[in-house]
Amino acid sequence: MSILNNIHKTKLDKSSFILDDNKKYSYLDLQKDFTKFKRLKLSDGLIINVCENEFSFLSGYISFLNLRIPQLLVDNDISEKYLLNIIKIYKPKYIFTPKQKTIFLKKKIILENKNYNLYELNYKLYPMHKSIALLISTSGSTGSKKFVKLSFNNILDNTKNICKYLKITKFDSTITTMSPAYSYGLSVINSHLLQNAKIVLTKKKIVDKKFWEIFKKNNITNFNAVPFLYEILLKLGLNILNTKTLKFLTSAGGVIDNNKLKKIIEFCEKKNFLFFSMYGQTEASPRISYIEYPKNKRKLGSIGKPIPGGKLFLKKKELIYKGKNIFCGYSENDKDLSKIENYKHLSTGDLGFKKKGFFYLTGRKKRIIKIFGYRISLDELENEILESGHKCALKGADEKLIVVYEKKNSMKWILNSLLKKNKILKGKIIFKNVKKIPMTSNNKINYNKI
Repeated sequence: MSILNNIHKTKLDKSSFILDDNKKYSYLDLQKDFTKFKRLKLSDGLIINVCENEFSFLSGYISFLNLRIPQLLVDNDISEKYLLNIIKIYKPKYIFTPKQKTIFLKKKIILENKNYNLYELNYKLYPMHKSIALLISTSGSTGSKKFVKLSFNNILDNTKNICKYLKITKFDSTITTMSPAYSYGLSVINSHLLQNAKIVLTKKKIVDKKFWEIFKKNNITNFNAVPFLYEILLKLGLNILNTKTLKFLTSAGGVIDNNKLKKIIEFCEKKNFLFFSMYGQTEASPRISYIEYPKNKRKLGSIGKPIPGGKLFLKKKELIYKGKNIFCGYSENDKDLSKIENYKHLSTGDLGFKKKGFFYLTGRKKRIIKIFGYRISLDELENEILESGHKCALKGADEKLIVVYEKKNSMKWILNSLLKKNKILKGKIIFKNVKKIPMTSNNKINYNKI
């Protein structure tokens, strides 16, 4: 049985987790922590789990999954104001957070788990559907209260299928490059947990020399990153990945420019590595399709074929997906957790075409861009700025946001506002000052003329 749904019945290995401070933990340590959580006899109330790439978080996350207690995941980097707002909206029974978050010190601590504390809050229990396992945000905006509801079956089904096409085994090892609060980052952790493989947990960034020391020391076989990180790797030099143990690389959370993709594929072909470009959405838990390079290098830019167990087809040029990993609805408050939706298919909002069995993207139905793998709604951001009295228009593509504004003194305010809500936008914004923002005949912004 899998550690994702039966930690107490799983045969566990003795050496699997390694932190970047060289402190070692094993799957047996996970089991010991699970026993501690189990003894608490926690109620079925919601837990807000504040995510960091460290063992304390991981043992809590996997224990709550096994105890079938729903979790709302947020990144440790979010603002105190946003976290308190999410608590007010969702009224959790517990919060599991790094000890350095002092705003909860006056709350009741019911368990100290290494670097984390589990606090009990004063909210009353409310009805929650027993299928809900996780609430994960799709947005990079730190003001969003909208979360995707994923069931236990959604997560397990998608994780099993990821392991199938990547051929992950207990002999594999990976290193964290993304937050576990992000669906792609979490899926990397889940797929290696499922196979009892080694996970090197680190908060170091790939621009840090220490990251690569850890990478080489721990004989990493699988490297995973969003397109933005591959841009950095191309600047650092792809040779930094060249080790005797590396087997494959994966990318998801956006599109890699074809010229850059060619360089990555050529490097992998030369070094005998595999490169998997993957497509998905948080609503699909999160993987939908994949393509393996270099063997499909003539299909450059394709999102490939659906994952095992999934079906992908086109309807009026929009990509539609069917599979057991389709989410069970959105939530914007505690009341939305009493029910789930049983969707027969997922309308991705992405437009594309199919050629010789492989799918390709051509654009999006809505004004949404992806930066660092997170979805950013241009309409939402634009409306927030307009409501503050600063006339502007937003346009963009993946990894780039264009802000067109009229008043010269607006630029500083807009920049501060955007970065306050979306730290990931730093270095991705282009400003253009114009006398008048172009409008259509029916008085709407003419984005084609920006």
